[in-house]
Amino acid sequence: MRTPFRALLALIVLTLSLGAAAQSFPELDQLEAKLGIRPDQKRQYDVTIAATKRALIAAGLAAVQMKDDIAKEMAKKDPDYVMLVFRQKALLEQQKPLFEEAGREWEKLFKQLDDRQLRVAKGWLHENLGRYFP
Repeated sequence: MRTPFRALLALIVLTLSLGAAAQSFPELDQLEAKLGIRPDQKRQYDVTIAATKRALIAAGLAAVQMKDDIAKEMAKKDPDYVMLVFRQKALLEQQKPLFEEAGREWEKLFKQLDDRQLRVAKGWLHENLGRYFP
């Protein structure tokens, strides 16, 4: 019983983390100005930001679903921790392709940036979304 409960606690922490990131869209509007995006970079920048927002919104929705699932299960007389852990893992796996897509778009953008822009972009990404885009 201890292992499923620990896994449940880890999922709760992850849920809170995903929800917080999804709500903030950390300084995305300011990033474009900091980078000094040129017209030839604008299209890829927009595609990258859109993919990032989709991933964060999906993560936020998953966090809400996880929170609801946890609340419902914990309200039961005998919560099924194992089932809850599997359900939460499945929700997280559904988000994975969106983060992978966003990561690919960031890589495409990185190829278009000059050295200064690249340092700024990677620093911003690491500071604001590093746990999602290592």
